[in-house]
Amino acid sequence: LNGGFGKAYLLERADLVTTAPIVEELAAGEQSALDHMNADHSDAVAVYARHFAKAAGDGWVVTGFDADG
Repeated sequence: LNGGFGKAYLLERADLVTTAPIVEELAAGEQSALDHMNADHSDAVAVYARHFAKAAGDGWVVTGFDADG
């Protein structure tokens, strides 16, 4: 992507958009997966928030999936 100060250049749409087949598959099932995780696995969501984001507190919700990771 962008190289930082001194190496900056204009980004095109193609630089930011993932077009792999998995993107459409992920988008098709995303809302039901989000609803399921937030309704049935809120404890796991909290573990992910604490472990991976070093976040404190409760009430975390998953709001989306990123095909690029």
